[in-house]
Amino acid sequence: MSPGMPNEQTPVKDEVHAEEARKTAHREEMKRMEIERDQLESRNTIYGAALSQTMAAVLKMDQAQKARDEDHDLQASEDLRSAAHVRPSPSASVEEPREMSPTEIKDYLATIASGVKKAMTSIGGNSS
Repeated sequence: MSPGMPNEQTPVKDEVHAEEARKTAHREEMKRMEIERDQLESRNTIYGAALSQTMAAVLKMDQAQKARDEDHDLQASEDLRSAAHVRPSPSASVEEPREMSPTEIKDYLATIASGVKKAMTSIGGNSS
């Protein structure tokens, strides 16, 4: 063996070590990227679930608001209907119409006003 031979093998060994180092670095980079991908997928899953729950809550709130609005509208309609069907007094006969006294007129109008006031209050209007 000549003294030059070990020197010739050294560059080969350096190349082998360099190639192994590149492969190791590549494997480590791939593992790191896989971990990052898994973390992103987990975050996306969590965000997706949170978004679904938020949308479900918003939908429930919207449905509840619509139900409340329908209840208010129904109550207002009933209040108006009852105000429109008020009779002056039980003593006034349908068969024998007569003039109402000022007190009966006042009571009749107060009853109608009360029904209208209830209806306006139930739909959120100004009741004064």
